[in-house]
Amino acid sequence: MDLLVLNHRDPRHPRAGGSEVVLWEVCRRLSRLGVGVTWLAERFPSSQEDETFGSILIKRRGDPLSLHFFSLLEARRHEVVLDSVAHAVLSSFKIDRFIWISGFEHLCAWAVG
Repeated sequence: MDLLVLNHRDPRHPRAGGSEVVLWEVCRRLSRLGVGVTWLAERFPSSQEDETFGSILIKRRGDPLSLHFFSLLEARRHEVVLDSVAHAVLSSFKIDRFIWISGFEHLCAWAVG
């Protein structure tokens, strides 16, 4: 399986916090199971556009607004999209050949309690 993770920040972002840590752990564990993971996040000053962190490819594009545009372009290259940006409708749906899962952190909160 080939997974694209969408989040405004990646773990190396200066403003990364708890949600990035949780999401990173999920991605890291999926990667260990053989899932190809790409993380798409917005750029920050002095960030590299592409970086491999562990076994996960981090792609940084745009800013808080243009990240949505870049996510649509990048999604076409992956089987499953895990959308943690959470500005879209909170639902899971299938578009063409891939599955889009949005509102990940909200689903986790619901599942836990």
